[in-house]
Amino acid sequence: MYWIIVIVSFVLLINIIGLLYSRKIRIWAKKEINQKPENLIPLLANFEEFVKWSPWSNKDPEINQKFSENQGEIGSFYSWFGNRAVGRGKMTLTEIKENEKVAVDVVFGKNPLSKILFELVENNSKTTLTWSMEMDMGPVPAARLMAKMISKTILKDFNSGLENLKNQVEK
Repeated sequence: MYWIIVIVSFVLLINIIGLLYSRKIRIWAKKEINQKPENLIPLLANFEEFVKWSPWSNKDPEINQKFSENQGEIGSFYSWFGNRAVGRGKMTLTEIKENEKVAVDVVFGKNPLSKILFELVENNSKTTLTWSMEMDMGPVPAARLMAKMISKTILKDFNSGLENLKNQVEK
């Protein structure tokens, strides 16, 4: 009986603490790249190009990938199924604003829809590229506690991906 009280108390405490955290989180990384925005947009909006610099591409050499035929157009998609490091999901291109931004909806497994945004700002033939994602951590307060850990992991991946992209286009 004592252990049941301890376990129930612990679960309640975790959920109460989780209520203090926001349900929605935003993660972003920024990198200056020596290219004009018009040279970067195709690498962001075409998922066949995206996977060449994506931080997750090297985490599963056996990943199963599927690309729609209309790459670079609104509604084009990329889906994947991989090992534990990359999971499964689908990205759908939702908006392209010439030389300014690319927006993508992404679903990871059975999680709610997340939004990815690539924002480009030109400055003297260089581009500051910001890669951000907004996620809903769901209604369960305990899941909100995971936000800090998830944010750190994703931020590390975003920075790695932006560095990969920079290295690819500045050769």
